[in-house]
Amino acid sequence: MIMPNLPYKMSDLKPIGKMMSAVYLVLADRTLPVKTLPELIAYSKKNPGKMAYASPGIGTVNHLAMELFNLQNQLGMQHIPFTSELQVMNALMGSHIQAGAVTVPFSLKFLQANQVKALAVLGEKRDPLLPDVSTSAEQGFPDMVASIYNVLFAPAKTPMEQVNRINAAMAQAVRSEHGAAGLARMGIEPEIVPADRFAAMVKADWERYRSIVQTTGFKATLQDQFK
Repeated sequence: MIMPNLPYKMSDLKPIGKMMSAVYLVLADRTLPVKTLPELIAYSKKNPGKMAYASPGIGTVNHLAMELFNLQNQLGMQHIPFTSELQVMNALMGSHIQAGAVTVPFSLKFLQANQVKALAVLGEKRDPLLPDVSTSAEQGFPDMVASIYNVLFAPAKTPMEQVNRINAAMAQAVRSEHGAAGLARMGIEPEIVPADRFAAMVKADWERYRSIVQTTGFKATLQDQFK
């Protein structure tokens, strides 16, 4: 959607399945007097033109999720793009920005050190690593769901028999003792989703973010992505 000059289309690809995912959190500067998304909205509206959120780059899921929140609630927060989640964290810890969305695994050590604070989990359920942080849905924002996931795709003409065989091998690897232990160390949850169900998930994500891209006119080039 944001890279219109790619040499392929989504229709050129067939999903094999989803392997794992990591959900996002909305984080805030620890000095900001808010604890929830509704409080962030109220504070933003009381301080127009003074609020900014950061992401690790234009068009990242972090960016799109926060911009969806920004637009739907007419907050007018400025977007500050960086090139990594670490830079987002440094900006939050330095009070250079007020909010941002970062994955749970990357956020944990900063939260445990009380260097930032979590306002909401952008998942359908609470994260077991942060059981005291409520979800966006619990706070009244059921459409605000965002995660990053690892997926395998194949050429569109790949026979389903082959797709299903690879999906089964993928599931075996991720659920193996070695695979599961490695993912657990990174705070990433194994999540095996077969090809047919994952295709529906891709479509839902596409629809969720398409309106944001169309409204804002975000565009990125291949060169932007690999700076």
